[in-house]
Amino acid sequence: MIKVPDSLLWGEQMKGLSGLFIVATPIGHLEDISLRALQTLQGVDAILCEDTRVTRQLLQHYHLRVPCTSYHGHNERQKLESTLAMLKSGKKLALVSDRGTPLISDPGTLLVQSCIQEGIPVHSLPGASSVLLAVTLSGFPTSSFFFQGFLPQRHIKRQTLLHTLVTLPCPLIFFESPYRIHACLSTLLQHLGNRRACILRELTKKFEERKGGTLMQLSQEVEHNPLKGEITIVVEGAICP
Repeated sequence: MIKVPDSLLWGEQMKGLSGLFIVATPIGHLEDISLRALQTLQGVDAILCEDTRVTRQLLQHYHLRVPCTSYHGHNERQKLESTLAMLKSGKKLALVSDRGTPLISDPGTLLVQSCIQEGIPVHSLPGASSVLLAVTLSGFPTSSFFFQGFLPQRHIKRQTLLHTLVTLPCPLIFFESPYRIHACLSTLLQHLGNRRACILRELTKKFEERKGGTLMQLSQEVEHNPLKGEITIVVEGAICP
């Protein structure tokens, strides 16, 4: 295991800081975390976690002993007032999601907005992001891209969204559950046409996989060969005439 150095510059700087620290965590491989992130997790009074069990695995890997409390989409509003009170009292709190950069298709926006309104300092540390990793592995142009995350569950909202995306000339990035991947690909095929696309599964993990082809080919493949794990889809942008 890797021990966090005690003499890093950021650790000294943190002593004079207060407020909320947004900390990116690995999307799979536990070693994809920065020294600043480890120093921050080591230096805060508590960590706000999407799932405390997931965060404790990371902390145990690096021998960090820090109190963890659940803070997720289902309890964010209930815990907002008490969390702000802790921050106003001078406590340093870190906000993490289970994987990757917090607030990206994960809770935390309400807390950050409230901190800004209350004048509470907010610090954000860069780190792992499945969005950036996916677009670099897609093979499509990377000068610009559109990140959607999960498609809306309601049919009308999903239809309206895809209608606005159909003309975008840049790659489109989506998150999806392995249980809904076939339905998602079929929907994208219906609204965007049979474009080139790729499925990126279990990024940075042992069984990382990239599947490329057209939306029709990928839809047919996953129908007969179900996928498991974390999935990101990148679809080629509209081709300008």
